[in-house]
Amino acid sequence: MRHPCNNSLLVALLALLSLTEVHGKEQIHYEKLIYELSGDRASVVGWADSTYSQLIIPQTIVWDGKPYITTSIADNAFIRCRNLNSVVLPESIRRIGSLAFAFCTDLHEIIIPSTIDTICTDAFYRCDGLPIEGGIHYAGCFLANVSDCDAQHLVIREGCRFIGDNAFSECHKLISVKIPESVKVIGNFAFAGCNSLKQLYIPESVETIGSSAFAMCSVLEIIHLPANVQSYSFDLLIDCNSLKELYITSEYPPSIMDFVGTHNPAIDNFHRFNPERCVLYVPRDSRKLYRDSSGWRSFKKIKVLK
Repeated sequence: MRHPCNNSLLVALLALLSLTEVHGKEQIHYEKLIYELSGDRASVVGWADSTYSQLIIPQTIVWDGKPYITTSIADNAFIRCRNLNSVVLPESIRRIGSLAFAFCTDLHEIIIPSTIDTICTDAFYRCDGLPIEGGIHYAGCFLANVSDCDAQHLVIREGCRFIGDNAFSECHKLISVKIPESVKVIGNFAFAGCNSLKQLYIPESVETIGSSAFAMCSVLEIIHLPANVQSYSFDLLIDCNSLKELYITSEYPPSIMDFVGTHNPAIDNFHRFNPERCVLYVPRDSRKLYRDSSGWRSFKKIKVLK
């Protein structure tokens, strides 16, 4: 004989299903979202029902009587949520993970707080419905990609802080791009393959420049690099063999990192780049430092910035 399901047993079972341990962290279903809890912080790892079109993430949630601050969106959290068309993130969010909103093809609006610190690789990859301004797709302060790869002259809007991976890559007709002082991060391969780009000025506000950011810019002749970038990937200037002048305002030579992201003193040159054709301009009191530094000493002509 079958007995009717006891209500208290059902409640306990549902609670058990909504609460799991993942890598030592507590994972819960809270309202329509799935969170991972650690200490007093919560990370959004996805949602239980991907049919929703609007997403408003709360700054704080309360679970089992304890408050948790929502500080991040996990890798792959909302990947391929094709119904999603608007997102509001709270001021407490500091990190958006890799591929977090990738392939959300109907995403038209996202509010990202100015307090965001990190937007990871391809967070908005193939989000082709994002707003367009001046031929560029934006997700708040994040520049996702160019809407028209035939554009010749582009101006990045003020307030943009992140230029995403591959944002301008393979824009073969791009001749000039103006980058505002608000930009802090330039992603991997951001300008790779822009083989009509002859000059590029990177503002002093920029603190991070990703791997192969200017690779295969085959006609690039002049580039200005800022003082605050502490390291560059060894593949930064792959096949940039038209480069005649490289200006860098950093007093101390930035480290040159190998393909696994570690400083390698044995690296004497940027990969697949001929420094003998290029003049390196450095601050007045820094010439000797650059001449003695791995990755920079291969430049035969090192001159003082005016």
